[in-house]
Amino acid sequence: MTPWMYAGLFTLLAYGWPLLFYSGVDNQSQQSFWLIFVVNTIVALLVYNYNGSPELSFFKGLQIISGSLMSGCANITMLYLPFVLVVVYLGALFNTLLGLINGRKHTQESWAKTVIGFYERRNKK
Repeated sequence: MTPWMYAGLFTLLAYGWPLLFYSGVDNQSQQSFWLIFVVNTIVALLVYNYNGSPELSFFKGLQIISGSLMSGCANITMLYLPFVLVVVYLGALFNTLLGLINGRKHTQESWAKTVIGFYERRNKK
């Protein structure tokens, strides 16, 4: 698998994870389900747009991070990379919340530093 495939699958998961639980939702819980789905989508869009910049989009950053963490064996990489991407996403979410106070530029710089950190870590080996 290539880095863009890992980033793409993670993006689909970030937006669509509530759909995994849709079949178990009864009629009374459907309003709650759709509320969770809509709020999750809004949060994901906010994270993707607030962290991304013209120089480094959020998706491109996920690709770089995925590429820097590939082990050379897809089966092994699939064991740990999704968890790392979740932690990176949660960090980006936290920086987005801080960015609502400090400004979008602060969030974009933080995202760029995170991506550069992963990239440099891989190239030091």
